[in-house]
Amino acid sequence: LALTWSFRDRLGLLIGRLFLPAALVGVLVLSPWIARNFVVQGEFIPVRTGYGLTAWLANHPGATGTGRAESGKPIHAEPEPSYEAYMNGILPEDEQDRDRVYFAEARRFISEQPLEYARLTLRRLRYFVLFDETHPLARNPIYRIGWIALLVAGALGGVIAWRQGRLD
Repeated sequence: LALTWSFRDRLGLLIGRLFLPAALVGVLVLSPWIARNFVVQGEFIPVRTGYGLTAWLANHPGATGTGRAESGKPIHAEPEPSYEAYMNGILPEDEQDRDRVYFAEARRFISEQPLEYARLTLRRLRYFVLFDETHPLARNPIYRIGWIALLVAGALGGVIAWRQGRLD
């Protein structure tokens, strides 16, 4: 006797064995954030990002392109006094509204100073290839030697893959 599986049986198996366990893991992973967002915001917000703050950290007067000032301290620790007073005056209490203000400030900076934005962007791209000069650990020669060794190994791997036709 040959067993025939209907589409309905296959769909049930797919849901039972793949989708439900994945959904359960997803709920378990997200539940602390969901609970926190409900407590803080007073409404159901499954996932919330701080994209506005992230954009602002890298794009505002005095930004270095990372979350740190040139001294290595967090960017919030060394803002320009007049800009700090300005930001403190416009930031609302609500977390989501505050994030929107940060994003609007980053967009304003980018539109008013496109050349500075381009300079910061080039600096950020350099961090991906070299190292972040604003981070205290990156100033350590051991860190730099290890990072350069990884870059050389990655470049050699790329050349070998290209020569063997394994670009995918």
